[in-house]
Amino acid sequence: MDASKNNPPIWQQVLADIALLIVNVIWGSTFIMVDTAVETVSVFVFLALRFGIAFLALLIFFAYFLIKKPPTKADLWRGVLIGVFLFGGYTFQTFGLQCGTGPGKAGFITGLSVVLVPIFSAIILKKKPHSLSWLGIAIAVIGLLLLSFDTGWHFRISDIKGHSLLLAGTLCFALHILY
Repeated sequence: MDASKNNPPIWQQVLADIALLIVNVIWGSTFIMVDTAVETVSVFVFLALRFGIAFLALLIFFAYFLIKKPPTKADLWRGVLIGVFLFGGYTFQTFGLQCGTGPGKAGFITGLSVVLVPIFSAIILKKKPHSLSWLGIAIAVIGLLLLSFDTGWHFRISDIKGHSLLLAGTLCFALHILY
């Protein structure tokens, strides 16, 4: 059987890649906006406004589906669990940015959540990651270490608090993705 029959046309693949690029640009730019916003308002006021607006927009959009098929008790509990992880992720991340960690480093540290998912998957779900996943994890950890050092390989103690908060947020985001 010809495998190419199952693949989408090249223009769809290119369009999907462009969409992923746009989403990543938008996601990356939010670090700059959050960094600027927390200079003028408290973290929790900022998060309440940010997610209050998102909640109302999604509630209007999904109201029909919630009425048509109400969530089960298990759905609600799973929603609470992933909501707690998401809240923790954004809270730690925003406090980490407020500590002076730049948006670039914050984006990189937060991006590590993607490489933490296979580790948590192995530990929690007992699903062994592919050997290339382990290579990616090692490269990401080396990158994090390199970003944590200033020129001349001097570790900046002042970065520990911000990096630790961002890493806590990253752990929460990884658990949010996993569940």
